[in-house]
Amino acid sequence: MKISKLIVGICLLFVIWSLGSVALADSVAPTCTFNRLAFDISTNNQPRLSGEATDTESEISRVDWRVDGGTFSRANLSGWSADRKTATFTFESSALDRDVISHLFEVRATDAAGNTNTTYASYSVYVIGDRPELGLNINGQTAVNGDAILAAPSFEVTVIVGPTRSLNTLYYSLDGNTRQTLTGINPDNAKITFAFLSPSLSDGLHKIVYEAVDSAGLVSTLEANNLIVQSVKEVSVQGVALNYPNPFNPETGSTSIAYTLSKAGNITLTIHDLMGNQLVKQTYFANANGGRVGYNEVTWNGRTDSGDLVGNGIYIYLIIADGKPIGRGKITVLKK
Repeated sequence: MKISKLIVGICLLFVIWSLGSVALADSVAPTCTFNRLAFDISTNNQPRLSGEATDTESEISRVDWRVDGGTFSRANLSGWSADRKTATFTFESSALDRDVISHLFEVRATDAAGNTNTTYASYSVYVIGDRPELGLNINGQTAVNGDAILAAPSFEVTVIVGPTRSLNTLYYSLDGNTRQTLTGINPDNAKITFAFLSPSLSDGLHKIVYEAVDSAGLVSTLEANNLIVQSVKEVSVQGVALNYPNPFNPETGSTSIAYTLSKAGNITLTIHDLMGNQLVKQTYFANANGGRVGYNEVTWNGRTDSGDLVGNGIYIYLIIADGKPIGRGKITVLKK
């Protein structure tokens, strides 16, 4: 009897110990921080970045990194703390596109208990060459040659110079006229300058040229050509509306429908089967994506308004303004 009670007692102690172990199991993910570059700028298109991963309960097991939403790769770990709950991570980026000024790096860490942080630490880095780097937005959108723009547009130019340089002079020239200096602002970073211009333009084609000179005398230019001002009463699609990919498989992704508007307006996009049945109706408001002057890009996931996935075949989309179709195109759905 005493032996039975002893066995029961041991079992109870084991259960209590097991429950305590479960309660104390590590469920907290590690955190990561980046070591920032000088002025957040790299003149190397394969920047080497570093930072620190820290956990409160378990050892750091691994750190992975990615850039611009790509595939994660393993980072190198070193500089462990005595309890191995803190480690330094380093990695060298793959070659980055210099046509894109800003690149977003993200890291995630995993500890020995298998916890991985799902909110990734992120860090934006400007990657430039030896000369000043210029970027141009028109009314908040990246400038593209041939864009339709407002008669009173807002030109917003960004100039970035290297960590050891400063911006000396910024010029602009509109429609081939004599160049003029443009004063910019750099509220947070002496290496990054923002400058704004709001001219009044007549109907027709326009061209703007920016020229930046840094403290070493190096010069960079940026042009935006064939910008269209069309003060028409009605909204129209400039050129041809296009969609891509086409054909597309809605089981693996969406297709984008792109078009350029002569002016801002409320736009309705409808998608129909070849029998003329309306499957989708989407509305986009003036001055928002889908209804703004210039370039617009909207998506379709291959589903009807009721949520049903459409079958293989050809579908017609209509771009409508004020009840009148102003653009149309065909989409081919091809599921495998």
